[in-house]
Amino acid sequence: MALAVSGVLLGAIMYGIIPGVITMATRFELLFVNGLGMPYNIGVLIYALLLLASLIYGIYLTQFQKEKHALMAAAFSVAIFLLGIPLVFKSLFLAILISIAVFFVARQYTKNHPYILNTILVGFMAILLGYSSIAMIVIRSNANPPMDQNDPENLFSLLYYLNREQYGDRPLLHGPTYNAPILESEETEPVYSALNGKYEITSHKIDYKYNPRFLTLFPRMYSRERNHVEAYEHWGKVQGTKIRVQGQDGKQNSW
Repeated sequence: MALAVSGVLLGAIMYGIIPGVITMATRFELLFVNGLGMPYNIGVLIYALLLLASLIYGIYLTQFQKEKHALMAAAFSVAIFLLGIPLVFKSLFLAILISIAVFFVARQYTKNHPYILNTILVGFMAILLGYSSIAMIVIRSNANPPMDQNDPENLFSLLYYLNREQYGDRPLLHGPTYNAPILESEETEPVYSALNGKYEITSHKIDYKYNPRFLTLFPRMYSRERNHVEAYEHWGKVQGTKIRVQGQDGKQNSW
């Protein structure tokens, strides 16, 4: 049981809080810079103040004002929303619905167990204090050192850096083999860059759809780089027989 809880907490931190906080900060930054025409980093500062205020107010209520159940639940749900944890589903509307659901659940629990919310909020505060050292990445990058992967000088490039996008995607659980034909490709999330006092879309991430016959669980030979393919076929002594499958052009090709 303890191992399962530890795994859930670790997953919540790695895939919820850390990217969630940065993602939520980017939403604020876009609103204040692109939407309201304010200077860079104003959105980040306002977001940080709101997040800190919600956590401090929630801790204060759960410690000294335990009879105010609705306020405690509201502060807790706002903190959850601002931490960006519900954004793990990449939908702002769904994140709002989850935060509303958290409010009602928290309100029920505060009637008899306000200390639970207090412990959770204090834990969130401790996590944020610990991971505040991530700011050093941005500070260092702005000094333009010789080695500066992804150049994380603003929130958007920091998010790409923390998501390790400079290393590309790896299909750890399910994905294509190295020789999978691409059926189609589509643009997904926009990539923002700081230009002319705003954040402008300079490109989009590309998502590929592969022939389902070449998808497998736990693919280990997936890289399409030429030297990797040669190594796969050498190590695996790949011979095989070519088959006819549909390619990106919609035609049947030998593969």
